[in-house]
Amino acid sequence: MDYYVYVYLDPRNPGNFNYCGYEFEFEPFYIGKGREWRYRYHLLTVKRGKYTNLPKNHVIKGILDSDMEPIIIKYKDNLEEKEAFRIEIDMISKIGRKDLSSGPLRNLSDGGEGNGNRIFSDEHRKNLSISKKGNTSDNLKIHLKKIHESMIGNTRTLGMKFSEESIEKLIKSHIKPIIKLDIEGNILEEFISIKDAMEKTGISMKKVLSGKGKTAGGFNWKYK
Repeated sequence: MDYYVYVYLDPRNPGNFNYCGYEFEFEPFYIGKGREWRYRYHLLTVKRGKYTNLPKNHVIKGILDSDMEPIIIKYKDNLEEKEAFRIEIDMISKIGRKDLSSGPLRNLSDGGEGNGNRIFSDEHRKNLSISKKGNTSDNLKIHLKKIHESMIGNTRTLGMKFSEESIEKLIKSHIKPIIKLDIEGNILEEFISIKDAMEKTGISMKKVLSGKGKTAGGFNWKYK
């Protein structure tokens, strides 16, 4: 009963997303199942720059480039593996896949494959086999230790189910209003987020907001 089904949500796209009973406050873009630290695997690999050319990784990279992080929730936990497979398949089916033009998910399969049909090296297969027997190899121990250390001290709400109040706090913390000013410092316009400002003005102000530039498009830009 240690499996769970997790969902990656895009904090740049808040709204009311309802898919045959599966409801979210932000647009979902990936569904997975796992146990222990699996739900953070995709985020950590992108942060380390060691990710493969997969659609979900491109979305995560885009979110990180917007000075945010994907919202990760454990949609349902304390599951047997078979039940986790069933829920994963059902959610992917009802929410829909981007590559099939049936929904927003960047999953490239219908779920229920265990390790996602990945092809493992002989060494990796050996490590997995040893770990299942309770005799983990030294290399795998080091790998798991690094994963564990990277999660120590993490105070974010990843892996939790959000109440309406916590969703509101999350929106405020991740989607920061942007102010457009003239050279004299007069406020000209306000936007709900970097994405909103870029879409409406056609100007990229990320460098200015991160302190790496002074102006963008002839204007000053600040977080409200």
